[in-house]
Amino acid sequence: AALPADTPLDDWVAFVKATKLKATLLKKIRPFVTVRDETAQPIPGEADTELWDSERVPFQYAGGVEAFFDKEVRPFVPDAWIDESKTQVGYELSFTKYFYKPVQLRSLEEITADLRKLTVKIDALTKELNRLRTETSEKAKELSTELRDQIDAATDSARKLFQQNKIAAQLTEKAQQGKEKMIRFFRINPGLRRRVADKLDELRELMERYR
Repeated sequence: AALPADTPLDDWVAFVKATKLKATLLKKIRPFVTVRDETAQPIPGEADTELWDSERVPFQYAGGVEAFFDKEVRPFVPDAWIDESKTQVGYELSFTKYFYKPVQLRSLEEITADLRKLTVKIDALTKELNRLRTETSEKAKELSTELRDQIDAATDSARKLFQQNKIAAQLTEKAQQGKEKMIRFFRINPGLRRRVADKLDELRELMERYR
């Protein structure tokens, strides 16, 4: 069934009366059909959990909790109220107040003297750091120059070695060509090949004779 046209939407109590539903059902559907609105009518006897707060009232406060509430709370929050079920009466024993023994602080002169010593030490460390930075920069330059010279020398050696390898390759190629020409010459001149073989045989005999 539809709600009456004059049902107020900013008053939960009037809305409940208009719906005529059970309280248990309304409690379940309430989070889904309502939104927080600061201008809506407050719900009697129901606190806003986001506005909860607590106060510690001195045990011997004149007039008790009610007097403290009227003087210290209500002038600043007119619609505030006290939840009596949360009120507790007790006594707080401050261990810090009765048992804490403060540490004797150093005098201003001692602190000033220590600060001066630290300042001198910091200045000395700063100078040493600057000196080391300068030395490191100079050594880095020296190492860079030395490394550059080594790289140049290695480059020259590699270039020379490459040239030597190139020359050796050329000589090897020429020797191979000469060998091929000699082989072709022997093939073309079989008589010369026999004479060379005879001379080699004579040479072997002489070597055997004088061995």
